[in-house]
Amino acid sequence: MTSVYEMLGHFSFDKIHFAGKVVAEVVYVEKITLEFLIFFSISSVMIVGFLVLAFRSVWGVMLPLTVVLLSVMFSLGVMAATGKNIDILTVLLPSIMLVVGMSDVIHIITKYLDELRFGREKIEAIKITFKEVGLATLLTSITTAVGFLTLMTVDIVPIQDFGMYSAIGVLVAFALAFLVIPAALVLMKTPEVSKKKVTDLFWYTNLHKFLRWILHFKKVLLIGSIVLVFVSAYGISLIRIDSKLIDEVKDGDPLKEDFVFFETHFSGARPFELAVEMQDSTLSVFDYEVIQELNRVQNNLMNEYEVNNIVSPVTIVKTIHRAMNGGLPAYFTVPENKAVYKKIYRIIKKIKKSEMLTQIVSDDWRFARFSGNMHDLGLIAVEKKKDNFNAFADANFDKEVFKSTVTGSSLLIDKSNKSLSSNMIEGLSVAFIIISIIMGVLYRSVKMIIIALIPNIIPLMLIGAIMGYTGIELKMSTAIIFTIAFGIAVDDTIHFMSKLKLELAKGKSSLYAMKRAFLSTGKAIIVTSCILSAGFMILVFSQFKGSFYTGLLVSLTLIFAVLADLILIPILITYFYKKPNTKSDQ
Repeated sequence: MTSVYEMLGHFSFDKIHFAGKVVAEVVYVEKITLEFLIFFSISSVMIVGFLVLAFRSVWGVMLPLTVVLLSVMFSLGVMAATGKNIDILTVLLPSIMLVVGMSDVIHIITKYLDELRFGREKIEAIKITFKEVGLATLLTSITTAVGFLTLMTVDIVPIQDFGMYSAIGVLVAFALAFLVIPAALVLMKTPEVSKKKVTDLFWYTNLHKFLRWILHFKKVLLIGSIVLVFVSAYGISLIRIDSKLIDEVKDGDPLKEDFVFFETHFSGARPFELAVEMQDSTLSVFDYEVIQELNRVQNNLMNEYEVNNIVSPVTIVKTIHRAMNGGLPAYFTVPENKAVYKKIYRIIKKIKKSEMLTQIVSDDWRFARFSGNMHDLGLIAVEKKKDNFNAFADANFDKEVFKSTVTGSSLLIDKSNKSLSSNMIEGLSVAFIIISIIMGVLYRSVKMIIIALIPNIIPLMLIGAIMGYTGIELKMSTAIIFTIAFGIAVDDTIHFMSKLKLELAKGKSSLYAMKRAFLSTGKAIIVTSCILSAGFMILVFSQFKGSFYTGLLVSLTLIFAVLADLILIPILITYFYKKPNTKSDQ
């Protein structure tokens, strides 16, 4: 491409348009490099801003940032060591790791400061923090890693790699949090904390009011949630699995404008490939009877499949026939006279080793390709044309003579996108099963498993509904949203439920335990969700639609998830998990 640009520099054309795989690759690499730097920088600044607001101290900023930056460096180091390059998906990894890895750190530091406010000594506060938060952060790291690892079920290597390296990064972030933070807290001076009573603090006061409001309107909120589920279910039914080759690039981008130019003024920019294989070893693609049948194939491709500029064995025959007759367009045909065809056949044998012929037929003339271009109509429309062609071939041609197969890179992209819905369901099923097992181990109660899963299913349904109602299609870049969002969103649920279990283990009633869990974990849940949501939201500035939708929809999922956790879990516990009051509740 560089040499092409240099050559064109010698001319003064008014306008130049480029299209094709190589052009797209050059542009993608340039955009990926730029976005890698931009997103990581914005994420870093945003994280620092949140930490300053949350902890208002130098150590409260530097300690979490150090842990997370180390995990990002480790993840990138693993990629380099295993020979993995940065691509359109892994370019998101540093930014995602920066915000996802922050979750454990914030829960740990928030709990530590709360214990200091209760008058604990530093060492005792550290012990209590890691005793009460340790299991929850381990489980949340596992569930987040599982969310990424379920992307391994998708039959697309870049998505598999993204899932694997993201999962590694999450687990490394957890390990570093439990190695670095305790040591740092022991070595540091005990930080000064607010002298106000805990009940007077902003978070405690407002969370208490919010909980009272939830319990006061619990029936209305529960009914509203059920209605929302039905509305979402209908919206999900409207989701379409469709995609176009240049969908990843936003409208108005020069690359897309050039693509549209070729789509509009020429024969289309979507490549088409058809493979033909002779089934009878005594025949070749240039036998007279075979070429007549292949001519019918090509006519169907041109007229029904709408493939243009086809290059094939039939094209070779027609070109030679036309050349033998002074280049007259009327002779660009397959001759019906067998004697005329024999002359063409002899010419073809003479050029058997030419590059023109070897790109179209195999050396033994048993395999051939039909290459062309067509307009990028989208997966659904192209799939219908393919089915119609296959039906035509089955009805009109003898399979014992030759077999035809639509193939090529475009078809592989279509097949990958088409399989995404089943891949997504498989991945989410695995994630649901693992979360159920974790909740089962924690509580040994089917009720608590259901209570934990409901607040995480509803946000996914809402995102599916938004996609359905707004016409966002399910494809490679949007299918990964569900598993990523579920793996991250369930973290808040685990922190809440883990604290609830600790309170129940002290002999408290379910209502009192729920209240304590709500007030003690509420701040960390809200702060981490805000950081995660804002971290993903910066991806909306990407020039790639896939990154744009990942950022927008995952951010919305996390917002929905924190609302579902804080609203639905207390309501579900009051209705379906009742433990009698005890004297220790007072």
